[in-house]
Amino acid sequence: MKIKHIFLASLVVFLPFSCQAQDEQEQEEHSQEVTPTVSKLSFPNTFTPNDDNYNDKFKAKECQNIIEFHAYIFNHWGQKLYDWTNPEEGWDGTYNGNPVEEGVYFLLCKAKGTDGQDYNIRKDVNLLRTTIDGTNNN
Repeated sequence: MKIKHIFLASLVVFLPFSCQAQDEQEQEEHSQEVTPTVSKLSFPNTFTPNDDNYNDKFKAKECQNIIEFHAYIFNHWGQKLYDWTNPEEGWDGTYNGNPVEEGVYFLLCKAKGTDGQDYNIRKDVNLLRTTIDGTNNN
């Protein structure tokens, strides 16, 4: 059997939002151990920005191995109220510094995982300000 072609392949994985510096020797020792891992991205359908320090921001509830991220919140007229590019951040239920009304809003999130998975999430978001006992903290 003759070998007709020899291919040299390398894998480079970028892990955003956390970086570690390595010297060249350490990098060479670990270069073959890097493998892409499964990405995950999901959002809740409800949040309660009522200043009780529980669920006060709408943000990703599961976010693993995401290298690109951009999320948008729209009202029911299609007006963009907020957008963010860091999955650790999120929307606090305000527009121009003022609390928006309780109701249904719309999320559009475009993201990409280290495994090549493209995310195009579109879903309704319920904003509730009233607490379980029926009081409104705003």
